[in-house]
Amino acid sequence: MNAYSLKTLTMFAVLALLFASVPTAYAQQVRETLIDRCSGDVIIVRNYNDSLDAPGNIYLTRDRNTDANGYTDWKPIAVNGRTVRWYCHSRSWGRWLDPGTWRIQEAGIVLDCDEQGNCTTKLKFKPGSSAVNGWYPERSRCARGEVRYARLGPNRLLQMACM
Repeated sequence: MNAYSLKTLTMFAVLALLFASVPTAYAQQVRETLIDRCSGDVIIVRNYNDSLDAPGNIYLTRDRNTDANGYTDWKPIAVNGRTVRWYCHSRSWGRWLDPGTWRIQEAGIVLDCDEQGNCTTKLKFKPGSSAVNGWYPERSRCARGEVRYARLGPNRLLQMACM
């Protein structure tokens, strides 16, 4: 068997495992399986700009309710649109080092003058973060269809099934 055949066989095996893991009744309808990573719990919001506590959000938790391979059950979700906003409650100590979470809350130059006309300039800069109470916003997008199922797995895995 040459390297090309082995690579093709491996790719088909991975795809078969991904599609076989979606609830059996819907496996034929799955168009795509999104693979993301999060070391902690996940909240998936129904509408892209919804807050963390909006009604209809789905909470996926990493707990003892996993199968022998470390997967949680698939949870049905209803997301409006192909782009999914989800929040990761990261357990990583270095999560704040990710430049994607950095925000500039204020930036500018302040001109401060006294009564004699002596002026000084000061640089004003206030960094911030996109995190909300330790929950970091992320997004994923289905090429076709909408996300209908999600689950957590081993090694920080988050899987979402597009239908």
